Amino acid sequence: MGNFSFPIFFCNFTFQTGILHKIPESQNVRTMKHILLTSALSLIALLSSASTTGVPESGWESVKSDVQDTRMVVKEPEIEIRTAPLLIVVSTSQQVRIKIFSILGRLVSDATLQPGTSRLSLDSHGVYIVKAGTLTCKVAI
Repeated sequence: MGNFSFPIFFCNFTFQTGILHKIPESQNVRTMKHILLTSALSLIALLSSASTTGVPESGWESVKSDVQDTRMVVKEPEIEIRTAPLLIVVSTSQQVRIKIFSILGRLVSDATLQPGTSRLSLDSHGVYIVKAGTLTCKVAI
């Protein structure tokens, strides 16, 4: 049998007379492993921060008159949450911090609403989680 070498996962092996021998890593292989590990960690950090990337500063607009054709989701003494096609409408008697998440957990909006009625226009239909102060509910748009 002849001798031959082949790479497996950045580790070189040589096959001699029926025995597989590992060849010590070269500096290039260690450098390549470091680059791949660093790239993978950077990608993980980028993907984990993507949940808040692109979130509009507010996205909410104050509404002077009542929004037509809405469906009641939650009615509490201090807050009321309603939906309409591609809209979430919130009426509150006091300032409230509100966060909207997609069903996959991506932050869609994070804002502090002033007393009154506000609405958020959404890009797509789906199920969203609304967290307003201590209240959390699920809405289907």
